[in-house]
Amino acid sequence: MKIRPGYLLCFNSLAVTGFFLVCAGIQSAVAHDEPELNRSHQSATGPEKPTQTTAVSSCGTQKSDSRFTSYEPNTLTWPTKDDNDKKYLDVTVSIKYLLNKPPGLESKCRNDVWYWPEEWYASLTGRFSQYVKTRDSSPVIGKRFNPALVARFLQKGENYLDLSIGHESNGQNINTPGQFASEEAEQIEKNGNAGFARDKISRGWDYLGVTWKNAEYFKPDELPGLTTYYQFRYFLDNGPLQGGKEEWYEFENPGAEPEKRSEYDGLSALFVYDYYLKSDPGSSDSKSKKPVKFAAKYTTGYSKLFKHNTLRFELGFEMWSLPWLVFISQGYNSDLVDYYENTTTVGIGFEIGSSDLRETRNIPNADRANIL
Repeated sequence: MKIRPGYLLCFNSLAVTGFFLVCAGIQSAVAHDEPELNRSHQSATGPEKPTQTTAVSSCGTQKSDSRFTSYEPNTLTWPTKDDNDKKYLDVTVSIKYLLNKPPGLESKCRNDVWYWPEEWYASLTGRFSQYVKTRDSSPVIGKRFNPALVARFLQKGENYLDLSIGHESNGQNINTPGQFASEEAEQIEKNGNAGFARDKISRGWDYLGVTWKNAEYFKPDELPGLTTYYQFRYFLDNGPLQGGKEEWYEFENPGAEPEKRSEYDGLSALFVYDYYLKSDPGSSDSKSKKPVKFAAKYTTGYSKLFKHNTLRFELGFEMWSLPWLVFISQGYNSDLVDYYENTTTVGIGFEIGSSDLRETRNIPNADRANIL
């Protein structure tokens, strides 16, 4: 997607500012979030204490003043192994804004058919990579920009169905052989590596999405024992925001068959198991409870089902009062440029605050995903 340099610089600045705001104020943001954010994905920061504006019922906890909340996980990670890239610091910032008045507790206490979405969100997710000691020029690369409009149908408890329309791109502008050759020459001159030019190849799609969340509680008033997310994204050939899609170009691999993203991405299933680990088994103090998360995500394409598969595993825990995240990913979609490259990525970092979608990503990413 072609973006003017001034706009891109402005977006980068806003995203970086937003990340530090998230880091500084995540406790306040999460305290005003929806029930599933506080209970199903504690991200090793521990369960939030109810505030004076909190209403409680047998069907869950509803925060009456929630507007800005996280969407996908907000993470800062360091991939210790990435087959397809140099070492880099990876940052994902994701927020959503509730456009309508928050529904009351009665919406959490029913189990009928969904007729009309009760919550409407505008979401924005950005991913950036800071390359460390490998690029003297332009070490920060935009990897993903993902605005979306989300309509949420609420079900009993913490479950929901999301319908969305969104745009996903990397904010770069190379889409011709001449531009690519020129960038390769520039990267050789500045950084001594023509391969860095791939990061500037433009990718962009509009998509229609469906996400279904189901949380199973094994013990009352605890974290959900198992939460599942099923997601489908249909990538449009010509969308209202992107126009014509930008994916594989012949100059990337002359003579090869085109690589469609729908062959590698679009269908995913995420399984998250949360539980409390007591640091002092003999204590009844809630402060001794440490949330631990295991997550597994499977992704494949819908146009060539099960031909190209991606697996990602995560472990989240609290240590030294920090929300740690350890992950390993094998498969595709490491970023939007290299969505068709098969890579293995191992990393460690932090997952800051809660989220209601583990992208999702594109983990690393996500993202992803959105989910995760």
